[in-house]
Amino acid sequence: MIEEYWKDDVIYYVEFLTLDGRKISKALVLSIEYSIEEVKKIILEKFYNVRAINHIDRWEECLSLKTDEIQ
Repeated sequence: MIEEYWKDDVIYYVEFLTLDGRKISKALVLSIEYSIEEVKKIILEKFYNVRAINHIDRWEECLSLKTDEIQ
């Protein structure tokens, strides 16, 4: 029953620097299937002007509601 409405994800705490020197700290919820290397790649490709990734911490596993199940 859980698998019908929920998917397994992981909460990551990430911190990175932008090209203009700003420090960005975010919590990201990503698929449990991603490795740390894949998370680094996602940050570099999906955020704008990333100069360096300072920190990636895998906090804990979580459940996310499958959006196609919302009616």
